[in-house]
Amino acid sequence: MYLQYDNITLIQLANVADVVTEHLAYRCHS
Repeated sequence: MYLQYDNITLIQLANVADVVTEHLAYRCHS
């Protein structure tokens, strides 16, 4: 159960990192 929760948290962090990276890349290109 704990491992499942940990995996979900890591996936959420990865998704947030992707969004932030895309946002920064978009701002840099503008």
